[in-house]
Amino acid sequence: MRPVRMLTDNKRYLSLEPKIPLYVSGFGPRAMELAGKHGDGLVFAIPPRGIAVADALGHARNGAARAGRILDGFRSCALTNVALLEPGEPVDSPRVVRTVGPNVMASVYYFYDEVQERGIEPPEFLRPIWKRYCALVEDTPAEYRHFRTHEFHYTYLHPGEVELIDAGLIRATCLVGTAEALVEQVRELERQGLQELMFAIGVDEKWRVAEAFARGVIARM
Repeated sequence: MRPVRMLTDNKRYLSLEPKIPLYVSGFGPRAMELAGKHGDGLVFAIPPRGIAVADALGHARNGAARAGRILDGFRSCALTNVALLEPGEPVDSPRVVRTVGPNVMASVYYFYDEVQERGIEPPEFLRPIWKRYCALVEDTPAEYRHFRTHEFHYTYLHPGEVELIDAGLIRATCLVGTAEALVEQVRELERQGLQELMFAIGVDEKWRVAEAFARGVIARM
């Protein structure tokens, strides 16, 4: 085994003290157990596209127990999408579709890969659009489809995708509501044991969305 060390001067360019917590991203039971075995925290997906907070933490505890660890200070973080509605705004308004549409479709192509690689059935919430989505993807030759599905990750929509996005799909892949409603949803997740939320957005409005979430939701927590 060759020695490993940082080549940069950590006092000048980076800081490893205090210790940087290691979050393990896990979307299935085995990966969640690995988080409990090796990590300081777990990043996972919540329902309907993921699993309940208690179940995710249960898998992490199982992994920790097998390794003889106690999860003291272990962190839980949900990777999710957020659709912050203005008062009276429809869930599938053009603004919402424009801002979170790429996030919604990222969830769709995640399951497309799962179906292709593992031979599983698509989840119930995707069945109304599944054949149409597969037809879009399969216009691309098979050897290039991995580029097609991941090309616009969180940033843009491919032609034909906007027509697949409706209120049901947005609700299935995002936390949705006005600021007041989102505050209550986040508090409920906190009661279930969740400690952190993580969401990304890559469209041109990203800074406005982040500021609106900070002022409307975070400031009220």
